[in-house]
Amino acid sequence: MLLEDLTVEGNFLVHVETVRKGHTHQDRVKRVLKVDMTRVPAVLSLVQLFKALQAAQFDSGTTPTHFWQLPGEDLTVGTHFDSWFALCLELVPVAVPPGLKLHPHCVRKGAASAARAVGVTLERICRLGGWQLGSKAVWHYIDPLVQATKAAALLFGWLLPASVDSLLAE
Repeated sequence: MLLEDLTVEGNFLVHVETVRKGHTHQDRVKRVLKVDMTRVPAVLSLVQLFKALQAAQFDSGTTPTHFWQLPGEDLTVGTHFDSWFALCLELVPVAVPPGLKLHPHCVRKGAASAARAVGVTLERICRLGGWQLGSKAVWHYIDPLVQATKAAALLFGWLLPASVDSLLAE
């Protein structure tokens, strides 16, 4: 996610990116994500805080070009997200079951499953996850055994057209 792709338009935090999709990755697709900050008021302050913390990590004269970039990262290789994810896991108290390893795709599967569990439409899950509507691939990421939780409602409630007050009140 390039920093220049993230803007604020009125009450919306907007991310616009052009990605390569499909089996050959030749087709360029423009994806737009608009987050209504009135539904998730802490988002803008969290983004600003993260950007300030990130900027403080870089030497004077160098600045990040990507939102999740760490100092010294070579973003021309595909492993930069793996190193960022590993650093995050060190900072939070997550206990990985013996014999298993968490990797970035676990987050993608967990997010899709949790969003579906609280009633987010498949169309919205596909849009946020980068899957084409009608793609069978999304079903490899949605675990039907995941149950609706208050945490899932807090994370994905802004995607629901109706109120999620009943889930949040639990």
